[in-house]
Amino acid sequence: MGRNLSRIGMGKGVAVFASGLAAAMLWVGRAAAGDVESREIHTEHYDLYIEGPGADELAGLVEPLYARLKEFFGKEPHERLKVKVFANKDSFVDETYRDHIGPNKRSFYSPASHMSYVLRDGGERGTILHECVHQFHFLACTGNRRPQSWFYIEGLPMHFATCRWTGERVILEAVPQIDDTDVGALALEDFLGTHARSFERLARDDHQDDMAVDYSGGWGLVSFLYAKHRDVFEKWSAALDQGATPEAAWEGVSGGLEAAKLNDEYEQWLRDVEAPWHGASGHWWSPNLKLIEGQAEADTSATAYLKKPVESLSISVHGESKEEKVSAGMVVDGWGMIRITWWRCCRTDRCGCGRRFGGDGWWIFWWRMCGLRIRRSLRLLCGGRGMWLRL
Repeated sequence: MGRNLSRIGMGKGVAVFASGLAAAMLWVGRAAAGDVESREIHTEHYDLYIEGPGADELAGLVEPLYARLKEFFGKEPHERLKVKVFANKDSFVDETYRDHIGPNKRSFYSPASHMSYVLRDGGERGTILHECVHQFHFLACTGNRRPQSWFYIEGLPMHFATCRWTGERVILEAVPQIDDTDVGALALEDFLGTHARSFERLARDDHQDDMAVDYSGGWGLVSFLYAKHRDVFEKWSAALDQGATPEAAWEGVSGGLEAAKLNDEYEQWLRDVEAPWHGASGHWWSPNLKLIEGQAEADTSATAYLKKPVESLSISVHGESKEEKVSAGMVVDGWGMIRITWWRCCRTDRCGCGRRFGGDGWWIFWWRMCGLRIRRSLRLLCGGRGMWLRL
């Protein structure tokens, strides 16, 4: 059940404010875990043990998720939910052995202990959401038994954990404008390749795999049915929760669906929700649907790949007390590179844009030189017929 994946939104999305615990009942304790700080946090429905920094932010995700899951499933677990978050693999493995769970290399929910175990790997915001969905779903809906459809089991947490980070809060059930994992593109790859452009083959598939493309295929299956065929989703998911095979569950709901039309509809939906940007390096987020922001540390780069063509790009470089703007048009054919250099105290920050060899997209990148250790933000605003990048 573990996952290594961390919008064009489906519906309105659900805002999760990670800065506080709002109405939750909170008690905080501190303990020593080697040289790693650890905290115990108790909310209205959860008991959490969290190692490492940002404990309040991670704990602030679970109660809004619980409220959304209760609304989504129409039921809830009849017990407090326990979550443990570990800062390193050693403490993670030690704890799973202590709880008499077999060795695991990554995050998972254990039906045996009713516990979610999360290993911090740089994407723990999405991981804790993912494992907590497994936990809620199993305890509230399946009698803590594993449904027979792997794509359904993993598609549900992918549906909720695929979220947009604004820099301050998480929007659940929302494909991010930019991420290092493009769930929409991977789901399309799964549909066209693994399942030979057949939605029925995807829905009936009973194999279990552990590839990013398969997780995304599960996300597409669940999210598409929930967004576009809600009645079908509710009957289909109820059958799977009660132990039906993937083939039997789909057979029970597919009578009124035309296969060819459904295939066309699913493919178009995937293309519509595919994120326009891919974050190739650095840290990226999208405060709103028209803006992306990125950040690079000293001597590293923040690179974003724009997958859809634009007609123009305007770049602004901001100093501490002044602003200088340079505008330039992109070369439409062949290789075109535009480089903007901004000098400050004999240090150089550079940003550039250019057409990618062998592709239809554009690379927007920024790199730092001379060890200048001041963080800067890369901002891109989409509007009108072009894109505007702010550094």
